Amino acid sequence: DANRFPLAFLGKKNELGELSTTLHLRGTGVEWGKIGGELSMQLKQLGFRGHQYRNISLNAELVGQRLSGTLLSKDTDLPLSLNVEADSTEEGYRLHMKGSIGRLDLHRLQWVEEPLTFKTELALQGVFRDSQQGKLQLELDRLQMWEAHRHHLLGDLKLEGESSQGA
Repeated sequence: DANRFPLAFLGKKNELGELSTTLHLRGTGVEWGKIGGELSMQLKQLGFRGHQYRNISLNAELVGQRLSGTLLSKDTDLPLSLNVEADSTEEGYRLHMKGSIGRLDLHRLQWVEEPLTFKTELALQGVFRDSQQGKLQLELDRLQMWEAHRHHLLGDLKLEGESSQGA
């Protein structure tokens, strides 16, 4: 547990504030493929760039070579829900992430300088054979964006990328 632990010494001036969280970690094994573990974190408060993030939870489980987890934010300024699965196989690594991002005001959170808000459903899939070969696909469904006083219904967007050895 951490209660109002100061993080300012870790970052740039006035970037990081105090951290209050509860973290539980349990695991077994040391040999890859036979490892098991669980992580549960309840972020009660984190100060970052002048904003106080609250009520964010991360739960994850590692069984053998498969990692699965959920990131859920009940913070009204950071509305998101993501489910993640990652797996290590003989062919490489696989990643699958699916979830939603509610109306996220990036300007209010001080991530960007101009007014910009967006909302979307998302799916991210990746397969990586090694550091030089892989595929990545990102789908954003029902993407909406607000800038200044304009609202854009952008619809669906699908991006795909691939890298192969020698390309």
